[in-house]
Amino acid sequence: MVAWTRLLIAVGFVALVAGCSTPTSVDPPPVGPPVVSCPSNVTVTGASGTGQVVTYPSPTTTGGTPPVTTTCSPASGSQFPVGTTTVSCTARDAIQRPAVCSFTVTLTSSHLGAMSFAAFGDSMTAGENSFLQVPPGYSAIYTPTCGPVTTAAARRAAQARPSYIDLANAYPTQLLGMLNARFPGEAFTMDNEGLPGEPAADGVSRLSPCVFVTDHPSVLLLLEGINDLDGFNFKPTASEEQTIVGYLKTDVSNAVRAGVPFIFVSTILPVTNCSPTSMNCHVGPSVNVDASVANTTINQTNALIRAGISGAIIVDGNAAFYSADSTLASLIEIDGLHGTPAGYRVLAQAFVNAIVNHIPITSLHRVHR
Repeated sequence: MVAWTRLLIAVGFVALVAGCSTPTSVDPPPVGPPVVSCPSNVTVTGASGTGQVVTYPSPTTTGGTPPVTTTCSPASGSQFPVGTTTVSCTARDAIQRPAVCSFTVTLTSSHLGAMSFAAFGDSMTAGENSFLQVPPGYSAIYTPTCGPVTTAAARRAAQARPSYIDLANAYPTQLLGMLNARFPGEAFTMDNEGLPGEPAADGVSRLSPCVFVTDHPSVLLLLEGINDLDGFNFKPTASEEQTIVGYLKTDVSNAVRAGVPFIFVSTILPVTNCSPTSMNCHVGPSVNVDASVANTTINQTNALIRAGISGAIIVDGNAAFYSADSTLASLIEIDGLHGTPAGYRVLAQAFVNAIVNHIPITSLHRVHR
């Protein structure tokens, strides 16, 4: 009986020990599949017509069995075309469970409805300044690229010495740079046909063989008349002012007949009194004319230009100068006549504003799957 009792106690003890032992471990529940979130849609304005490289943020992932890898197509840093492209991204964890998302990359580009430009006029177009010595990078003698130079024009150009041409800062050069920045990737051309000392009458004879026969532009930019007023000591009669404007009308008519689609005519720019240090004074003691008197005459002639020229877009370069600097001090050289680089930039911007407002612009936008 005692033996049987001892057996029962032993069995109970074993059971008690077994009940107190550590249970068998259980594997944790499996991790859920990965979740991927794409970046917001990307929009790039002012892109080149041929597209451009676009870098976008990486998608974010949560969950999944590590490591989780993410790939996108097209990849960040790829060349994207103009239009809307869908980017597809896939996240895949260590046991090959996928998650997908997508977003769009949109590139917009604009195309101006004219590519070839010809700037025609006198020293204001050529880019003349009033330096007394030739600075590095300047050319002391300027010759237009085409068209006959009449004896009168050549004589006036010679008398306008020193005449140094800063082509890098001439308004046509700056205008071309502004167009390239506004419409990246476009192949604009710009012919600078400025001739220092040229009066409006000589411009009429030079315009056709120079611009219409040689350059064949889609856009004509015209600025002339200051040499005529200077030649009249800034005291022309009303009839002489009408004659100056008549030459500009003839230029416009000839351009229309030649089939130039877009014609822009600038008003005559203002002048200032000559600096005492200038040896090439155009407004001041050398001609015994005060700038206020000269500008009154210029304003009268400009009123005729604004009201009397049809078939062309009038660009108010004169008003743009006063708007940019009412004193004109930063815009006109010490000779009282020619533009500083900042002055020529103001004129270029005035032309650009008129160009984008009057020449059709086509927005390039395509959808890519």
